[in-house]
Amino acid sequence: MVLEKITFGFKNNLILRNFSYDFSKKGSIFIITGENGSGKSTLLRIMLGLIENYQGNVVNKIYEKINGSIDSFGLFSRLSGFENITYFIENKNKKSIYIDYLIKELLLNGHLEKKVNEMSEGTKTKLSILIALIDKPSIVFFDEPFNSLDEQVISSVSNLMIHLADVEKTSFVFSTHIHSKILENNLNTKIINSSQFK
Repeated sequence: MVLEKITFGFKNNLILRNFSYDFSKKGSIFIITGENGSGKSTLLRIMLGLIENYQGNVVNKIYEKINGSIDSFGLFSRLSGFENITYFIENKNKKSIYIDYLIKELLLNGHLEKKVNEMSEGTKTKLSILIALIDKPSIVFFDEPFNSLDEQVISSVSNLMIHLADVEKTSFVFSTHIHSKILENNLNTKIINSSQFK
């Protein structure tokens, strides 16, 4: 996925000005940092096709399956975690080995029996991450995935991203203001500061 001279905003307040970047290398982790209101979420929404009234081009020739968790993921509050997983999975007959792996790595064991409206914000965040990964997309977008997570869970999510990037060649693009040294020290991580948007 390549961004070519993306411009978006208002005449006197451009959020993105001629921003170009190559996100095409599979198995990479792209971390977008910067101040609140600097355009991080806007960029993700443009890449996901949720915003269309921009100038420039988003060219995708390599990523076949795209997924992400932007804003509210749309979990069903009156269903349990397991019921939400069953609803969102594409292949209902898929073997559960991979799902069990995600549950373990995201430290969700013992939490998915609860209804979503009974879960903590951190558990909801982890469930949203799991659902975004459940059908093995080739690129995944997250907006502030570390919010509401403690240091142990951030480490677990970071290691999971690195594993999936290395083994499955999944690419990740996400915004955050919370640092993860595990990801920042990873050789396949690219850090993009929102100051580059203009």
